[in-house]
Amino acid sequence: RFQWQLAAVGLVAIVGCSKAEGPAVYPVTGVVVRDGVPLADVNVEFLPDKGRPSAATTDKDGKFVLEYIQGTRGAVIGAHKIRVVEKFQGATADGAAFDAPAAPPAEPKTYELPQPAQVNATKNSFVIDVTAGTANASS
Repeated sequence: RFQWQLAAVGLVAIVGCSKAEGPAVYPVTGVVVRDGVPLADVNVEFLPDKGRPSAATTDKDGKFVLEYIQGTRGAVIGAHKIRVVEKFQGATADGAAFDAPAAPPAEPKTYELPQPAQVNATKNSFVIDVTAGTANASS
């Protein structure tokens, strides 16, 4: 009986400690601006040619840190299309329920940048200007 318990503990330890395999991801940060003003509480999506996208929501200063999967920050290496989506007017930042407005909320404004951004194994920090439709690497 002890051997079975020992075997079960060993199996749990092996399964519980194994690391999920997946593509390498690299940190990506930045700021989103419109007409030179930081955009707070907008969704930022980096969409690679192949593989899973990364996303984030900007803070009050328009800054973001991409997340690949929950708990894993970054994006896969390569070219990424960038999409910025403003949230519905009237929605709360934490997604909490709110009273329905008399008229339906306006569709969220979506910006899709015409040129892809390059994520690499070094520094990945971008200034995304939705007015100009650009994502420039920042220093």
